[in-house]
Order: sequence, then structure tokens, then C-alpha cells
Amino acid sequence: MTTYRIGWDILFPDPGELDSWNCRTCGAPCDVQRNLFACTDKYGAAPKRLHDKFACPNAGKDWHGQAYKLHSAAEGMPSARVRQLMLEDLDELLVMHAAEGACGSSFRSLLRPSQNETG
Repeated sequence: MTTYRIGWDILFPDPGELDSWNCRTCGAPCDVQRNLFACTDKYGAAPKRLHDKFACPNAGKDWHGQAYKLHSAAEGMPSARVRQLMLEDLDELLVMHAAEGACGSSFRSLLRPSQNETG
């Protein structure tokens, strides 16, 4: 069973809200299903609603899980030096899989620190 992380490698926007969406973990263009009527939480406890579903085709692969752990840990890392090392490891991992065609061409933009991380 594939483990998805909402907002990272799976997203449930309102119908038609997005034309496309790239995985925050690896930058790959996500597969899309339109106008689904289903629950959108991982436990099946939320009410059903109409939505689109974007899911990364790489979710569930070992390297993708490793990339998620590096990326999410780097986002919360208070040390700029340690964060930089984590992002370098993530870059190496994504470059290797981009060469295999698994990552989207936008993955390098994932490695830029956000405005609130640069200060």
C-alpha cells in the first residue's frame, strides 16, 4: 500500500481549482483524477465531498520516501548549515532519479529555501 502525505505527494483541491500540480517531494507532474466524490482524509472519517485528486506516480518508492524525509526535515531545521547539508543530499538523490526520468524538471526549485527560512 502506498503511503501518501497530503500536500506533499497527494492533493485534493476543489474541482477545476488546479490544471496541474507537481509533487512537492520530487517535482514530478502528478497524475490527476477529476470530479471524485469521496472522503479525502487518510482515515475515511471526513465527510465525502466532490474534489479532484492529484497523486505523485513516484509515491511509495523507497527513494521517494527518503526524499520526503530529507525535504521535510530540512524545512524544519533551525540550523542553516545542517539544512544546507540535507538539501545537498536531497539534490543528489533527485538528480539520480531525474536521470532515470522519474523526477520532474522543476525539482531544483524545490531546493530553494523559502523567504521565511532565509532570515
